[in-house]
Amino acid sequence: MNDKLLIDQVLKGNKSAFKLLVVRYQRPLFSFFKKFGFPSQKVEELVQDVFLKSFQSLESYQSEKGSFSSWIFSIAKHHAINELKRRGEFLEDEKILEKIYLEDSIENSSESLLDKKISYEIIHDHVAKIPNPFKIPIILSYINELSLDEIASIENCSVNTVKSRIFRGKLFLKKMLSKEFV
Repeated sequence: MNDKLLIDQVLKGNKSAFKLLVVRYQRPLFSFFKKFGFPSQKVEELVQDVFLKSFQSLESYQSEKGSFSSWIFSIAKHHAINELKRRGEFLEDEKILEKIYLEDSIENSSESLLDKKISYEIIHDHVAKIPNPFKIPIILSYINELSLDEIASIENCSVNTVKSRIFRGKLFLKKMLSKEFV
């Protein structure tokens, strides 16, 4: 069953149809929140909050504005940002962009580092350290394998902005990896 049919069933009163949506999106949402470096217990709490929020506001979902996947990841993004703000770990976009432009450019030697075999755990740890405006598109693109259009919908920005954020996120990742392996 596709998401639209399941949503229609839920809206008609078949609450058990929502269980199928939970099963379908539970793992991707767990993966999404883990990339922020949240502990497992907090990840479980955030995923539950996203499902609760999506269930409560399912009537406001408009399929013509985007896929259910984009909609639920948009809710997840806001939960992640709110949790990071609560912890005092969220920097404003302008501060991060200013920092990027002030830093030295990355040396060419870091390009070859990504070609080397690097364990998943190291990449995972470094992705969690990418600044948030760039981390979210990286996670949605490479981990959750969403399209640029879907990410633009979640981020409420243009596809070109998403491409730029992914590029900047990869630069941060390369820089962190080059420091670790040089």
